[in-house]
Amino acid sequence: MNIKFVIPVIIEEITDKCLSKYDLDWKQLILVDNSKDGFCKKYLDKGAEIRFHPENLGVAGSWNYGIRSDADFLWIISSSLIFNKGFSELVEVTKQANEYGLLTEEAWHCIGFTRKTFDKVGMFDEQFYPGYYEDNDFGYRLKLAGIHNHPDYPSLPKVKLDVTCQGNAIALKSGVVNVRFDILQEYYKRKWGGYPGEEKFIIPFNQEIT
Repeated sequence: MNIKFVIPVIIEEITDKCLSKYDLDWKQLILVDNSKDGFCKKYLDKGAEIRFHPENLGVAGSWNYGIRSDADFLWIISSSLIFNKGFSELVEVTKQANEYGLLTEEAWHCIGFTRKTFDKVGMFDEQFYPGYYEDNDFGYRLKLAGIHNHPDYPSLPKVKLDVTCQGNAIALKSGVVNVRFDILQEYYKRKWGGYPGEEKFIIPFNQEIT
């Protein structure tokens, strides 16, 4: 199975600490460098796939690079995590995934999906820019597809990893990224008929659940 990892990055120090524990073939790693100075160029010689977007592609757009890859199983990872046992722990726990993927206790900081999931659900909605609510949107679509949190179907299994989190919303708190939550919330409501947990539509923008 071709396992790959996609990591959007924007702060050099945080990224370096995350990648200090990288212990696999660098060709499995997709770094989407959203920094203005393109600091990931120092990883080019290692063989990682690096996409430079100084304008900031956003979280959803960055994750979609991973979906467009040839991965059979894609790990979506936040650079805020440090994997104390190395990234090889992720390869090991992938064996516990079902046909659609695997959750971890780190929620959307570390989550893995099979190609079958993306074929069924699609890509992340890049209108949630630069970040936030793209995970709620995808999670609701997983529910509609009967993959996770649907009352009539099995959900994704969950595992615990040995990780250290460097902090939450680091880019937002540092001022590197500005987010208009009101605009994102209203877009979500227009798309699904309600805020996360209050959705009324089963088809985006138009059809109410009866």
